[in-house]
Parts: sequence; C-alpha cells; structure tokens
Amino acid sequence: MTTLSTAARKSGRLSREQAGAVRRHLDEILASRSFATCRRAQDFLRLIVEHALAGEFDSLRERAIGMEMFGRPAGYDTANDAVVRVKATEVRKKLAHFYLEAEPRPGVRIELPSGTYIPSFQMERPAKTAAARFEAAPLKSMAPGLGGNGQATALETGTMGGKPPRGGGPRPWLSLRRISYAALAAAAYEIALVYAGSGRKDEAFKWLSESLKAHSHALSHLLVDPGFDSLRSDPRFSSLLRQLSLG
Repeated sequence: MTTLSTAARKSGRLSREQAGAVRRHLDEILASRSFATCRRAQDFLRLIVEHALAGEFDSLRERAIGMEMFGRPAGYDTANDAVVRVKATEVRKKLAHFYLEAEPRPGVRIELPSGTYIPSFQMERPAKTAAARFEAAPLKSMAPGLGGNGQATALETGTMGGKPPRGGGPRPWLSLRRISYAALAAAAYEIALVYAGSGRKDEAFKWLSESLKAHSHALSHLLVDPGFDSLRSDPRFSSLLRQLSLG
C-alpha cells in the first residue's frame, strides 16, 4: 500500500477519487462490529477523518478536538483532562481489531498513529484493488452458501507447489474461506468503480448490480461519486438510482 503522508495531504495531493474511497471505507468501518456499538468512537473517527480530508489540521489538535467533540471550554487544561487521549486510544484499538478481522484486505486503510490525532490513509495501487482479487466471479457465485450469520463461503484462487502445467505458470487450486458478506458487498462497489474508470461500462453495471443485491452501504455515495461520471448518461444508471430511491 501507498501511505499518504501528512505533507502530501496538506499539499492537496489527495485526489477526489482517493477522498471518496476513504469515505466509503470509513462507512464500512463504522458499520462494523468493532465500532457499531460505540457511538462516541464512531463520532471521533469520523471527525478526525473529515478534518484531515478537508486539510483542517489545526482542528486536529487535542484542545480543538476536546472543544468540538466533548464541549470543553477554550482554555481547558489538557494535562489534567485526558478525555481526548483516552478516546483516541480506544479508537486505535478498535481500528486494529477491525483490520484483524477484515477479509478480504481492504484497498484503503485508515490508521491513527500514536502521538498524533491526524489519521493516515494508505491506498493500494489499482492492480491490487478489489477488481484484481474478485473479478473472476460475481458475488452470488462467490457466496453460494450465505447464511444468517453474515458469513459467506468464497472460492479463492492461488498457487501451490508442484509441477506447473504445460506452458508454465502457477498450478491452480481452490480453497474455501470464510469471509464477511459486508466485505464482499464493498468489494463489488470498488470493482464497479475500477471498471467505470477504465471505460468498461457493461462490467461496471454488472458489479453495481451485485453491490445492489448485497445492499452495500457504499451505494449511498453513488449519486455524487465522481468515479461514476462516465456512466451517468446511460439509462441503466438512472434505473439504478431509481431502485436506490436516489433518482
């Protein structure tokens, strides 16, 4: 992954597409088991991410966060009032837990380094995004045994030792993995985004349809996501918005 440094974010090198990807991933994090039951942790993470994306780094000082989020007075003593530090520590632990359970590995990663309240964003290169990992099959075929526990069984391709097939190349194999259906739903949206950006409209709409079937939270960004501008004149896009009650 490529880590976007503080200097890079301050200089405006975070593109609209990257910022959109961060926000979609933030929604996925906040809806996860790690954060869903703790509103304060959700609010804290959203606050620091949005300020960072907006380049509002002065708002990411301890006193500023204490005033904005916890209602502390302007001159409060941060040395004796650790409310911001305590919540930041909790958020770091919850992020670590989220990424420990995340399957497949997200194409974006949000971290809160120790000693700062400025989050760091890590981005995978396009070749390593969800499209590269999951374009072999739609969600339905990847998750034929979806049950009420929110888990899906997916077929993962890889390589193993042994004599390679004629013509060289890796020896194919299949293994079953247990992965979260929410992660697959988010992956479908990201795959559609990659295809839309490369002008492959049919594939983009196929994966948007899979994302719709999976009730992906990421679809809430569809109306404003610049990554789908190339699809907006297509009647299928208008139809999709109507199904989402966005059109």
